Amino acid sequence: MDYEPAIERFLTRNGTTGIFIVPQYYVGKEPDFVGLDFKRCRIVVAEVSARWDISAMIDKFRNRKSRLEEPLRRQMATFPGYSAEQLNWPIKYFGFVRRDRLAKAQSEFNDANDVRFIEIESATHAHEYSDRDIEWPTIGPAL
Repeated sequence: MDYEPAIERFLTRNGTTGIFIVPQYYVGKEPDFVGLDFKRCRIVVAEVSARWDISAMIDKFRNRKSRLEEPLRRQMATFPGYSAEQLNWPIKYFGFVRRDRLAKAQSEFNDANDVRFIEIESATHAHEYSDRDIEWPTIGPAL
């Protein structure tokens, strides 16, 4: 099953979150989503994996500065529409994984305050979040 459309709806909540999402945005290593969170003044990078083997996602996030952040910031700097302030927004990384892989994913990033993992099963049931903001359930360190 392709969970990306449901995760996109979760991230944007049909425009109510203040996050502008671009799916499959190429920055050297293609993340599933790159977004601008205008409400919280941050850049969002999201990956989705329904596989048991999440090592590719873990590796991508472990090397996030060189594989995602630096190429993304270089690319953004070439576009005239971004302000100097936006170019310096912090980047938050969200990994959407199966419930049975959540503990494994979290254990790899216990000390990282810019990486958070969320269960695909919970995120795809939007009714659980209809009255909450995009901060999502408390999973690991607060972002």
